[in-house]
Amino acid sequence: MTLSPSRSNPKSVELGAVVIPFVIALLSVITILGMLTESALVIHARHKLFNGGETALLAAASLYPDYKTNSTTQAQLNTLVKNSYCTNNFLDASNTSLDFSQIASNTLILTSSKSVKVFFFQNYSLTVQCKLAASVPRPADGVGGVAPLAVQVFPYVQGTSYVIKDGGGAGSNGNYGALSLSGTGASDFENDLKYGYSGTISIGQSLTTKPGNMDGPTGDAVDYRLAHNGEVVIVVMTLDDPSGRDSITVYGFAAFQITGVDSHGAITGKFIDYRVSAATASATAPDSGVYTKAKLIYN
Repeated sequence: MTLSPSRSNPKSVELGAVVIPFVIALLSVITILGMLTESALVIHARHKLFNGGETALLAAASLYPDYKTNSTTQAQLNTLVKNSYCTNNFLDASNTSLDFSQIASNTLILTSSKSVKVFFFQNYSLTVQCKLAASVPRPADGVGGVAPLAVQVFPYVQGTSYVIKDGGGAGSNGNYGALSLSGTGASDFENDLKYGYSGTISIGQSLTTKPGNMDGPTGDAVDYRLAHNGEVVIVVMTLDDPSGRDSITVYGFAAFQITGVDSHGAITGKFIDYRVSAATASATAPDSGVYTKAKLIYN
């Protein structure tokens, strides 16, 4: 019996020639889609980490003047950030910390990292990191929006109420704590007290007092501020004791939250720490509670 050599089925060969490249191509597409998906997840995680880091750092930088005393209080600020700003801002508290190494140049640094699980390759995880910097608030030496009021330099205590403009019968040498900023008229004083002076006042600048009580304009301006969420006023601090229409020199600034005005034109307010957008700073400005705002530093 004669045996003939077996012949391959041409259709099977053609099918194999098609299926194998198709499978390879399909695996390649799945791999690429997986890589794209993982990349998108990592980019999203990194974006959330940076946003959370910025929120936490700005909060920490804004609070820094209250914690700047020594390394112990700085450690307390670090703990506060971990406990209060990490969980709700996608940050891993155990891998987030403040860096005070550049605080001498008024810069606070936050570093954070987070492990992110991938979707396709579930046995693996990737780590995203961020390092951010912000300028901390500094004592202001120039401020915009100042109220036309001057108080004496004094060791004011936070949360304590003080008279920041005297009322009738309580003035000194014809002055009740008012200043002429935009002009010398009572309406100028009222507008400046309502809206804040439109210019910038700087430490060392000479200002003119405005004699007289002006209880009517004072009451109207304060009522306006209280009705429009303008209860916080920034006032000038001075060492001078003016007589009549006189000049005073700006020593620094103080912020008060207005608590009331009486029928005689006396304004009372609680002393507070305050951060101001329209402010400049210097190393020589007295630390009297009015600061520049914390700002993120982008390279």
